[in-house]
Amino acid sequence: FPIFRPIYYLGQGRELIEMQRHEEALEKFERVTELKPSSVEGWNGVGDAYFALGRETRAEEAYNRSLKINPNDVETLNDKGRLLYDADRDGEALESYEKALENEPENADAWHGKAIALIGLRRYEEAIEAFNNAREYAPDKPAVWYNKALALQALGRQQKAIDVYDEAIATYGDILKKNPKDIRAWVDRGAVLHQLGRFQDALDSYNKALELDPDFYPALLRKSNVLISMKRFDEALEAADKTVEIRPNNYLAWHNRGTLLAIGMAAKPDNTKAQRKEYLEKAVKSYNEAIRLRPSFHDALRDRGAALGQLMRTEEALASFDEALKIEPKDFKSWTSKGITLNAVGRNEEALVAFDKAININENDFFVWFYQGLALEQLGRTQQAITSYERSIEIRPDFQPARDALERLR
Repeated sequence: FPIFRPIYYLGQGRELIEMQRHEEALEKFERVTELKPSSVEGWNGVGDAYFALGRETRAEEAYNRSLKINPNDVETLNDKGRLLYDADRDGEALESYEKALENEPENADAWHGKAIALIGLRRYEEAIEAFNNAREYAPDKPAVWYNKALALQALGRQQKAIDVYDEAIATYGDILKKNPKDIRAWVDRGAVLHQLGRFQDALDSYNKALELDPDFYPALLRKSNVLISMKRFDEALEAADKTVEIRPNNYLAWHNRGTLLAIGMAAKPDNTKAQRKEYLEKAVKSYNEAIRLRPSFHDALRDRGAALGQLMRTEEALASFDEALKIEPKDFKSWTSKGITLNAVGRNEEALVAFDKAININENDFFVWFYQGLALEQLGRTQQAITSYERSIEIRPDFQPARDALERLR
């Protein structure tokens, strides 16, 4: 019966999405839209499949087709919001989630998405309120708690964030007892454990996910990150290389690989100068690929600048920082990295301007106070340098370089 075929293909497509077989799912959803071009669900499925395959432009086109048929379809509005957030278009993502909530005020996914978009916009208090609404309507979704904890951390409420992470871990445990093959739950559980500093437990969780699907991109990406935290850089690079092999068009995968090469492999104590230079050059190439895929991704522009600075390609580094700061002028890490690069070539006064900018944005970063102290010390402004080092230690009492600097000046 032809009338039932679209329903049949929709069901198949959804099953294939759940099984991570996205190319096959795309074929089924496209069959739905061929048989029934006015199918909102069909176009939404096409969008979901393209998004899972890392083909964001095609995904957005499909979501827009769905919304042209029904501008108030909550599922499509939520999915489009997720895509827009992933593309660093936080304001547009927020609009999409808010439209979903106009149509369905108790939709937990829309509240969750709205909260994440608000984090992207640095509106943390509003984000926490939205997370609370999401949790009210979906109390058994620990991913909501994880993201709420990130917002709490951004506001400096560390103990409250830890409490929320602990609740999330307990709930993931319940979910995985019921369904040990829930691959997403294993990955999300690992992310929470990583935030709590339980690196080995996080790695075990990611490996559980990879036992279910060795090519599951989110698990590989996060596994690489936790291996960096564990300073197991060679294993991290192996995971990062596999990630870009699976998702060659994913800018986050390339950025992650670049960071691993720049702060992990290049910093290995047994490197020769030539090896260090080679790793930094490879890092720059990875960052370039991330920027090619997502020119507005300021993190990659900033981190490329830091790698170029270490290679003493100062003017290129400064240009990269300036590009990052045009996109996100309140990124204190870009100002800090710019200051470090300027200080390394003796441009201490210019470095101090950059450090002051960073401190005005975030006065609780021990790292920038330390480097401000170095610049002041090199300018012979000893008492001010001591004050900066003391502030660094006040924020991070175990930061030995600041303690050593203070001892040197006293």
